[in-house]
Amino acid sequence: MDDRQKFNILIIDPDPQNCLLIQEFILTADHEGNLQFYHSSELEIAIEFYKNLRFDLIIIDPKISKRDGMSFIKTVRDFRPKTKIIALGTCSTNPCPPECQKQCMEYGASTALDKALDYDKLPGLVREMYRLLSFESDYNPSNKAVKRNLIARLESMESGTKHLQTPVFILKGH
Repeated sequence: MDDRQKFNILIIDPDPQNCLLIQEFILTADHEGNLQFYHSSELEIAIEFYKNLRFDLIIIDPKISKRDGMSFIKTVRDFRPKTKIIALGTCSTNPCPPECQKQCMEYGASTALDKALDYDKLPGLVREMYRLLSFESDYNPSNKAVKRNLIARLESMESGTKHLQTPVFILKGH
């Protein structure tokens, strides 16, 4: 199976170990080896991935970089509306602003889960998204105006945050 038929998942979490745990937990559901994982513990690296690759699913801790996680969710929704987004936060253990999960949904997340309370729902949810999502991209990279607007928006997000030195992990599914 070639890479275009892979279900590409970008996991964005401030803790690199959480990225690995989320991946392993997702792999407990049967996906026939069609999952390709990309990890980032820094929003800047996630933005670079997003500029250069097509993702079917993004799992993001909305607190990845203060409120920039929400801006990233909104940008994904605006430019690639078919990309599924799971906001996976820590609302129950690390209280976030009131109605954080509701805000994630308003910004464009497909669903919002709490790491402590809803973690067990993740494999089944990803399995359902895998089954339902077509592998056709809604973003045509040959449309230069759309691509320019996307890159300008992502770069404006990057310029607002300092560059951090955490390495990125790129792992392939089984």
